[in-house]
Amino acid sequence: MHDHKDDHVHTLYTLEGKYEPNPQESSIHIHNTDGAIAASFAVDIVAGNEVEKVISEEMQKLAQWVNDQGGIIGHIKAKMTVSKPTVFLSITSDVLQRKIAAENHASIGLAAIVFNVDQKELRKKISSIFQRLTEFQAADN
Repeated sequence: MHDHKDDHVHTLYTLEGKYEPNPQESSIHIHNTDGAIAASFAVDIVAGNEVEKVISEEMQKLAQWVNDQGGIIGHIKAKMTVSKPTVFLSITSDVLQRKIAAENHASIGLAAIVFNVDQKELRKKISSIFQRLTEFQAADN
């Protein structure tokens, strides 16, 4: 990852698990807007069915932290798109062959608009969620 003037980082985790910088695909953004702090990220990861549970847990932890700080939640939202592996079926003579071409892949976006919390601490929380997702190893992959 690398930092920029506008306080965001870029990363992409491919199906092979390699790190490749990609500003269009994955980033963390933190900025002030109308008295609120807006924090968001997008990430593409190799993932399985457990990723929804992980993002749900992380969103609940973030909400609890905001409340513990005396902050106000405008909203905390996530969007997740999971693409399943491609399955190829073929028959040569009379035997059915089945091959799976790729692992599950998830594109996840998270956005939080919160009030009355420390921006640096919020960044740490958002970065922690981002990090957990990028290190996530699904048990069923």
